[in-house]
Amino acid sequence: MKKFAYIIILALFVSACGSQTNKEKLKDLKKERNEIQKELSAINNKIGELEQTIKEKGEKLPSRNITHVRTKKTTYSPFRHYLKIQGEVTSDNNIAVPAESPGVVERIYVEEGDKVTKGQKLARLDASSLEKQMEELKKGYELAKTVYERRKRLWDKEIGSEIQYLQAKNEKERLEKQIESLKEQLNKKTITSPIGGTVDDVLLKEGEMAAAGRATFQVVKMTDMKIRGEISESYLNQVEKGNPVTVSPTHVSESFTSTIKTVGQVINQANRTYYVEVAIPKEIKNITPNMIMDLEVLNYKADSAISVPVNIIQKTNKRRFLFVTGEENGQKVAVKKWITIGKTYDKKAEIIEGLQDNENIIVAGYQNLSDGEKIIIE
Repeated sequence: MKKFAYIIILALFVSACGSQTNKEKLKDLKKERNEIQKELSAINNKIGELEQTIKEKGEKLPSRNITHVRTKKTTYSPFRHYLKIQGEVTSDNNIAVPAESPGVVERIYVEEGDKVTKGQKLARLDASSLEKQMEELKKGYELAKTVYERRKRLWDKEIGSEIQYLQAKNEKERLEKQIESLKEQLNKKTITSPIGGTVDDVLLKEGEMAAAGRATFQVVKMTDMKIRGEISESYLNQVEKGNPVTVSPTHVSESFTSTIKTVGQVINQANRTYYVEVAIPKEIKNITPNMIMDLEVLNYKADSAISVPVNIIQKTNKRRFLFVTGEENGQKVAVKKWITIGKTYDKKAEIIEGLQDNENIIVAGYQNLSDGEKIIIE
């Protein structure tokens, strides 16, 4: 019981000390406030004296209660909206040349960076076994051809049997077909370029085994390149063939302009986009496949529109407004204008309703204005 009483007494003591401490803090704060008020009063008195001196010298001073603003006149001008996307340089003539037949690489005729023409030899695979077969077939064919010619001469003179003549003819023709088939196989042992262009990559070495269908060379035709990008389906039907595009290579300072070459008609189910292709003008150099490009694609234009800086537009109760200048009893005042905006781009907003040509919109000093408040235009 005594222990409980001691606890109560201790709590009351701590509370009293805390209360005393709070009172002292409050007293100090009031003292500091009074000192600041005295300083402020002295400053205001000094300002008043200075203003009086300025007025006595014939100068006019604006009221300190009037907000100073800057304005800009509205005008009709073209407004453009662009989509910012990224694209990759591609080429329909970026070809991975495959080996059509398996075999050991006997010789490589080109190096990376070499210019090649269509049909030019790139490499040759070992064809020794096929060449031996060809020699044997040619010997057999020469014999079959001789037998056929003799049988034919006899048959033309109605000597010998028709069966013997037909068998000789059939044997000769069979060997001719085999030779043609073997020639095709031999031709496949030589890898040639399907297009004229530049050898971008050599993917095999002499002595290696080349597999049928495996890529052996990468050949690129640098003059037939384009940029392929993807646009969200929400902008479907806003981008058309021929729309202007500003292209900025990510690693090159100089940008260039081009146009939309192709617009995809199918939505990609994986990312809900459709593709666009941008032509690369022939005079543009130093562009290579797989480069990344920043694209600004025109998707909206108004030839005559009023646009204002986005930052001066304010919002209340889901409605947007800005301030223009007006006049009341010979004094400039701020007038609140409710507006409807369209597209926004490059820190500017298109105004669809609420503003007319040649109005003075307030572009600086608008933050704390109220409708009808007096202003001074700087």
